[in-house]
Amino acid sequence: MSVVRLLVDQKRLILTTSIFLALFGLFSWSSMNRQEDPFFPYRQGFVLVQYPGADVNKIEKQVLKPLEEELAQIEEIDEIRATVRSGFVQVIVKMLDHITDTDLVWDRVRRAVDKAKVKFPDGVLEPSVEDRLLDTAVAVYSLSGINDIMQLREQAKSIKNRMFNLPGIGKVALYGMPDEQVTITLKEAFNNSSIINHELIAKQINERTKAQPINALHVGNNRINLDAHTEFKSIEEIKNTSIELTNGEQLPLSMLAEVKLEAENVSNSGFWHHRERAIALALYVPINQLNVVDFGKELRTYMEQIRKIYPEVKVEEVFFQPDQVVERLQELGGSLLTGMILVTIILAFFLGLRPGLVVATVIPLVTFSSLALFNLGGGVLHQMAIAGMVIGLGMLVDNAIVMVESIQYHIDEGMRGSDASVTSVRNLAMSLGSATGTTIAAFMPMLLSDGNSADFTRAIPTMIILSITVSYVYAILVTPAFSHIFLKQHTENQSSSLQKLGHKLGQIAVGKTNVIILGAVIFLVLSGYMFTFVQRDFFPDTDRNQVIIDIKYPENSHIIQNTRNTQAIATQLAERDHVDRTVTFVGNSGPVFYYNLVEKPRSPHIARIVAIIDDVANSHEIIQWVTNEVSPSYPQAEIVARRLGQGPPADAPIEIKVIAEDRRELTESIRKIQDLLSQTEGTRTLRNTIGLGMAKLTLSPHDDLLNKNDITRDELASGLALRTSGQVIGQYRGSEDPVNIVMQAPEHVNFNIQNLDDISIHNGDYQLSLNALTDKSIDWLPASIQHINLQRTASVYSETKEGYTYDDVLAEFLPKLDSIDFPAGVEYYVAGAVKESGKANQSLGKALPIGIIMLLIFLLFEFNSFKKMLIILVTVPLAFAGVPFGLLLTSTPFGFTATLGVLALVGIVVNNAIVLLDLIQRNQDSGMSMKQSIEQAVARRTRPIVLTTLTTIAGLLPLVMTRSTLWPPLAWSIISGLIVSTALSLLVVPSMYQKMIKPK
Repeated sequence: MSVVRLLVDQKRLILTTSIFLALFGLFSWSSMNRQEDPFFPYRQGFVLVQYPGADVNKIEKQVLKPLEEELAQIEEIDEIRATVRSGFVQVIVKMLDHITDTDLVWDRVRRAVDKAKVKFPDGVLEPSVEDRLLDTAVAVYSLSGINDIMQLREQAKSIKNRMFNLPGIGKVALYGMPDEQVTITLKEAFNNSSIINHELIAKQINERTKAQPINALHVGNNRINLDAHTEFKSIEEIKNTSIELTNGEQLPLSMLAEVKLEAENVSNSGFWHHRERAIALALYVPINQLNVVDFGKELRTYMEQIRKIYPEVKVEEVFFQPDQVVERLQELGGSLLTGMILVTIILAFFLGLRPGLVVATVIPLVTFSSLALFNLGGGVLHQMAIAGMVIGLGMLVDNAIVMVESIQYHIDEGMRGSDASVTSVRNLAMSLGSATGTTIAAFMPMLLSDGNSADFTRAIPTMIILSITVSYVYAILVTPAFSHIFLKQHTENQSSSLQKLGHKLGQIAVGKTNVIILGAVIFLVLSGYMFTFVQRDFFPDTDRNQVIIDIKYPENSHIIQNTRNTQAIATQLAERDHVDRTVTFVGNSGPVFYYNLVEKPRSPHIARIVAIIDDVANSHEIIQWVTNEVSPSYPQAEIVARRLGQGPPADAPIEIKVIAEDRRELTESIRKIQDLLSQTEGTRTLRNTIGLGMAKLTLSPHDDLLNKNDITRDELASGLALRTSGQVIGQYRGSEDPVNIVMQAPEHVNFNIQNLDDISIHNGDYQLSLNALTDKSIDWLPASIQHINLQRTASVYSETKEGYTYDDVLAEFLPKLDSIDFPAGVEYYVAGAVKESGKANQSLGKALPIGIIMLLIFLLFEFNSFKKMLIILVTVPLAFAGVPFGLLLTSTPFGFTATLGVLALVGIVVNNAIVLLDLIQRNQDSGMSMKQSIEQAVARRTRPIVLTTLTTIAGLLPLVMTRSTLWPPLAWSIISGLIVSTALSLLVVPSMYQKMIKPK
């Protein structure tokens, strides 16, 4: 007994196994880990180094330079971007796209930071490395209801700690929470006193805040800890501590100075929800390890308990990712079910009831069996995985259609059911295997490419490859089993019209070979020409009903004024029609609540307002209002309103990055580029990263006078800080967290600069005028300095107007830019979305040879002929021929997902060509003439090829109707390309065969 006969006869085993595997897949649908979007690998993070009081030039030379040099030694790092601002530097580290073991690289980054730290000057604080920059919060809550922000702070910290009791929580962060400090302000009566001064108090407080641990003593069999009480235990103890005066007397500190435990003088950040001051609680979960939907239910239950424990705190949801997951997966799940129903109807109508039901039965079996394997392999259910299942619907029935059509043909010719199944499996196993292999080859570049775009969409080719592989196995095992049970002999059915069409097409292909080939070439040329009119866009905006308003104030602006302006804008925005509520962050960008965003921490000059609107269709109105009315009212600020994007994060659709060491040349080049870009149609909200600069008042000491009066430069600077904006003189550890003790003037950062002349510095014996000890000069420094890969840089950004893409703008702008003569040493390149698009396409291009090699191997294995292989390869450009027409008719731009659609088209079209060519060859082998072989093959294969086209289109139509903006470009590319390529393939392949293959 042959192997084929043995397999065909094992109907019960095969059907039982396939059904149970599909049931496990159905169970996986409801139980497996799920989220809305894939997570990006941690290839991007930052190093933050604070150098309080230092200007940008000092930080660039003394901190950034050694840090960059150490980081540059790590070969896995692709890009080092640094921003220096007064008091700190942030270095963003981006790894190469092919890096997967990011933890290993981050360990090397930490070692590089430790090496650079040795070279930092005194006064630089401990660097921090954040390697989870791209983490997306699963939920963000607003904590409010208590007017005293410090009381609210204590409650928020307590809630944060309680959140770790919830299973599944990975990280908890608070935003908009002010830091505490113990403020010591010398009373006005003692400002110029001879018995007390700032230095004396600072020295004595500092000595009483130093921790001095002492080893425990052994008393018998026990140990007793010793505490020398070197630190303050309470605020009252600080107030009551004795301060020795210069005359030897002692007074409590409270008699000499005001002592308060209060919020920091100037908060580094703030958060408002519904225009009410609050603290944001951001919750994170481990990636790819959780069913976010189930976790969301548990989280809401847990937060109800939190509300009962903290009745005075108002806890409100701000962003809740599980709701988005449910909505997105339900929509795509509905698309999958709708696609299945449409495909079943088409199969039953064109194949007949019995053959149609046999093929339709395979659809859920293959779909859910593939999902079972995906789950067993550690896959996560998100929109990319489900989209892959939907796209694969039409393709997975291809093998089953061909097999059922063949079995039915042999039954109609008089064979018994089992014999027909065995004959069909023997005849088709190799050709269907080759066709399946070539389809897999078409998706291999998508599967093997590197980078964020590939990581984002990799589940699509994974699910499609799984589906068509399982469909091949089921086509030669399960389909014959069902066919043997259900198929009956008949002479005519609804498919006769397609058979007649096939006979007619076969006659045309044989009779008008040259005309068909010439027509195909002309159509391809026309298609290429039409493609020049198709808009190009890397990834579309999302369909979420949220508008982001990012605000960047001048670097030298004060966060207090920035907060006022931001709140004013948020108030105006909240009063607009269609705006349900607003969320405001000042001093940072807030938590990442959507995968496409990147957190921008510790930036007092930035703010972000999130407007939640009633419908995404009204977003354009809000964006126009912000651009045309709000932005002109704040000329010093850069106000950018936009929808949330898709794909890898980018600062703007259009970014021109300029590199130059000379700052004057860099500034002039940036101005030229921005002026030129502003004259280009389709641009809006232009800005750059040069900034306005910041004034610096330098007090240059007279060293001779300092030496005579026994005052060091360090003591001079310290005395100045103690009498103005403040200086940390110790730490109070009596509360839950260490709190800085700061001595400052009552006005602190608002100290009147005109009063500097009145300041006197104490040298231990008497006071000396600051005016006499120093000379004053004012310098103008850059507000910030940017580096990329150790070179100074700056960028020009632009958004695009409604109806324009970055490609439309750059097509007009770049030729003008290339005509400008820049100074030697000035370089520029296009970054932003264009760079990400180029990297994605380049990554696909690198993986393309693997797909081509696989394709050639399967074709040569199947046909063992270079000429026949060439005939099949001719269908590859045919796959692209219809794409421009579909995109133009639907006004859909060509982007990354459309590119994936074209690759999918190649697999489908080549598959059809292989099955057609294989039958022509077998007809010839059976003794038919060339003409008969072609006509009969086209007549028999027209029905399965047309049905494959119709079922694929039916499976994709629900994607076209989804609210998501990701899938219409992909679906329309496949639909339009498939319609045209199917018609061309049924004519061009037989025509090419007749032209190139000699009759036997």
